[in-house]
Amino acid sequence: MGKHAEEHLVAASRDGDLDAFSELVLMHQGQVRAYIAGIVHDRDAAEDVAQETFLAAYRGIEEFRSDAPVRLWLLGIGRNKALAYLREARRRAARESSPLARTLAMLRAQSLSSDPADEALDAAGGDSAVDALRRCVAKLTGNAADLLDAYYRDGRRADELAAQTGRTANAVRLVLSRLRARLRTCVETSLATGGDRA
Repeated sequence: MGKHAEEHLVAASRDGDLDAFSELVLMHQGQVRAYIAGIVHDRDAAEDVAQETFLAAYRGIEEFRSDAPVRLWLLGIGRNKALAYLREARRRAARESSPLARTLAMLRAQSLSSDPADEALDAAGGDSAVDALRRCVAKLTGNAADLLDAYYRDGRRADELAAQTGRTANAVRLVLSRLRARLRTCVETSLATGGDRA
């Protein structure tokens, strides 16, 4: 497709023509996905980032400068989205490797089998913080407990849990982050009050 036809599709997309924007996506999706995959090195993540890229492009089509090729504009958006994904992945890995996350994993494993996790907890010191966390985790019910089980005990990824629960992967990560914050607050409260309110 020539430059003139592409310019027509951009103009139609700006006027709200979804079919025209779909044509632009079809023209460039292979290159955009390949470019993103080369940055994030994860096929599933590359698909998610590509979807975010095209969504951002659709929402920002008004800002597209017609003097630049659409392909370069999309690749620029893709690069920014891929780098944001990598930054978030690093932050998530740091959070998940925290003592709280490791202890959560051990505690949830303990609820299924008593001996290996008990030994791991004993090795962790079995101190009051771990005991407080054990009490706080025991208070979780329903979806919260199930989500922690699936993520920490079963080692399921956020995108898998998203597909299972009908949420987005980012929504699952947000719920996990909130659960960790809730547990952290519960543990801190418990330690401050001597365990009476855990």
